[in-house]
Amino acid sequence: MQVTSTTQDVVDTLVDSVLLSSPGFKIAAIKAEAREIRGAPQGVVQFTFGGIEWKLGADAAHAAAQDLSIAGAVIEQPEVAQVGRRLAIAAFRAKAAAACLIVRAA
Repeated sequence: MQVTSTTQDVVDTLVDSVLLSSPGFKIAAIKAEAREIRGAPQGVVQFTFGGIEWKLGADAAHAAAQDLSIAGAVIEQPEVAQVGRRLAIAAFRAKAAAACLIVRAA
């Protein structure tokens, strides 16, 4: 499925503003691939970062920003969890696609 410019803009913004500034991750290791999720509400994007598949959706955006948690996330690596929290906050503040993150091992 073709990536819309809006979807790519969201991912580019998140990568530039959050992921590249996060300690513990090397720029060379970042691979972000975005695509619209078939059948999902408009504004939901999915991309891969650090071997983790990330789905961003509008559900629970407010809650994610309020308590710095990641809705439905199962994460064992502390540094990945920290990036996820920052990603949720940045997405909410920027009013980007979403702040609800669901991750799983890729």
